[in-house]
Amino acid sequence: MIRIMKFYCIYIKEDDSVRLLKEACAKRKIPFIQLDPENYDYTQRIRFSKRDMLYRVVTTSSGRDLEKFLLDRNVSTFYRSYERSVSSISNILVYEKEDIPRPKTIYRLTRNKKLLQKYAEKLGFPLIIKAMGGSHGVGILKIDSLSSLYSISDYLLSKGPGSFVMKEFVDVTSSARLIVLGNKVIDSIKYLAPENDFRSNEGAVPNVTKASFPKNIEKIATRTVKALGVEFGGVDILISKSGKPYVAEMNFPCFFPRCQMLTGTDIAGKMIDHLAKKTTVRN
Repeated sequence: MIRIMKFYCIYIKEDDSVRLLKEACAKRKIPFIQLDPENYDYTQRIRFSKRDMLYRVVTTSSGRDLEKFLLDRNVSTFYRSYERSVSSISNILVYEKEDIPRPKTIYRLTRNKKLLQKYAEKLGFPLIIKAMGGSHGVGILKIDSLSSLYSISDYLLSKGPGSFVMKEFVDVTSSARLIVLGNKVIDSIKYLAPENDFRSNEGAVPNVTKASFPKNIEKIATRTVKALGVEFGGVDILISKSGKPYVAEMNFPCFFPRCQMLTGTDIAGKMIDHLAKKTTVRN
């Protein structure tokens, strides 16, 4: 008996990502099944077949926990291996080990003034403090002096648990978002920095335009996604005024609808087709 191919999606509330994935599944007559991480019954473990697909839209801890609970060697995902899918390697450390171009980074903020002075000498002023987990430029602070670094570090770390990194400031007027699927870039856009703001992706509705990028930048994007053990992701690359690229971050899952609705590329459909092809190969 041949089992019907199904697409399982981990999300809480429907957004554009979910809508586009639902539409792509409907066109292919593939059942779309929601898995709500906030209300999932953990006494029930889904028995996936080799024709099933799983994708997590949400980035919450509840979503990540449910994904790890459900993952097995049968279900098709965007992870390159089952072992990588259940690991928790720090993306920043992978960038370093794989020699991916990125801003110089100090991995942990401190209140120790001697260390802060040493870090500032390494990064130079201005420098950036980034609160991990933010989006659209929220939680990115530009620091112009040692006295400001001391006071802001004291304040941030006095507010309780939080994860902050320090980074070299890259002076940009724009940044690239490249969507990678498999081993190629399938879509890309450019974020334009607003006037009097150093953050190119600032705001809930950032200023974006269609764009294509040179092969060297596309290669950096595909290398980054592969290095992090996945087959799909949105890579944000800062391009300095001198033209040098720096990987800011790789997002998986990523918010692909902004690209799809701007460029018309059927990213959701390509995602479904990619996973469906994996199920075919493995059967």
